[in-house]
Amino acid sequence: SLVFTLNAFAQPTITSAILPVAGTTYNQLNDSTTAQMTSFTVTPGSGTAQIWNYAPKFVTTYSSSATYVVASSLAGASNFPGTNLAVSTGTGTTTANIFYTTSASGMVANGYYSSSLTLKWVPFMEVIPTPFTYGNNSVTTYSYSFISGGYTIKRHATRTITGDAYGSLTTPAGTYPNTLRVKSYEHGMDSILM
Repeated sequence: SLVFTLNAFAQPTITSAILPVAGTTYNQLNDSTTAQMTSFTVTPGSGTAQIWNYAPKFVTTYSSSATYVVASSLAGASNFPGTNLAVSTGTGTTTANIFYTTSASGMVANGYYSSSLTLKWVPFMEVIPTPFTYGNNSVTTYSYSFISGGYTIKRHATRTITGDAYGSLTTPAGTYPNTLRVKSYEHGMDSILM
């Protein structure tokens, strides 16, 4: 699930004005304590504001951050013409770049590039449509293929994005009073061409 925070109280709406731009940094917090993972629950969606407090759930946190940059500044950008954002993940020989396009209709992922693999999502993989608010639902399909070990591997996927709840969210990083919970579900089918 993704969580977007907004400035207005009530049912928040994600608009293209709050999508990331070059220089935006996002943080990711992970809890790797197995005993806690079994008790970590997510309440069902609701048409009324919710209060989520996950601060005590993250006793052991491992944080990482990434910063969006201008797409053309990263290796592999020429494979994805028209992209305007990218983010680099990993370090050293495991570095990979993910390319995005933001527009009035939302944010899409165009593809993935590393020194050993280039993936182009066709059509682009939707990250978040805009405008988007509680109760919205978006269903898109995409596919990609690549060669590994002499075989062509193809993946076809259907991605469903739902704004299923809103309210106040507390994490170890702080409290965000106007948050839209966005749930993504993906069903994929892989095939190997021999």
